[in-house]
Amino acid sequence: MKHVIYLLSMAILMAIGSSCYADVYYVQNVDTTINNPQPVEGINYFLLDINDDDIIDYKIGARYFLSHEGIHSPYDAFEVFVWGESNNTVSAGPYQLDDSIDSTLYYERSDVLVGRLPEYGIIGAWAVSQDFIDSYLFVGLRVEINSQFHYGWLEIKTDGLSFTLMSYAFNDQADQPIIITQSY
Repeated sequence: MKHVIYLLSMAILMAIGSSCYADVYYVQNVDTTINNPQPVEGINYFLLDINDDDIIDYKIGARYFLSHEGIHSPYDAFEVFVWGESNNTVSAGPYQLDDSIDSTLYYERSDVLVGRLPEYGIIGAWAVSQDFIDSYLFVGLRVEINSQFHYGWLEIKTDGLSFTLMSYAFNDQADQPIIITQSY
């Protein structure tokens, strides 16, 4: 009898314990490259529907423009950015492998990942790295789904003027953190 009770209690604990693990929606090998529209002023976007509900959640863009800021003559400027649609927001970090994306981070509607502006030089999350060419960046996401926030991440590679979306994921359980590169 003790053996049966032990087995039943273990089964119950396993059932309870398994509900604590995150259901992560993960997409790998996206390999979508967006080129900067240079030499023509403009923006090229990748539209991301992170949870496949036919609603665009994020715009990831490469923008080229002539800047007329400051005392400089018109200056070639560019930026690679992530823009959250509706109540979706982004936290550019920069973040590293195994960092947690959760409610404690600072989120904005949009964030510049890398850019060059005449008055500021190289700007954005990649600006902390002097060698951002062919480097990877992880961006934190806060996605609103059914009036609840879910946390996720993007893996992006840049050559300085264009970007490639490599992979992304989000936690299917509301208000639960996700670890960068967590895929299950």
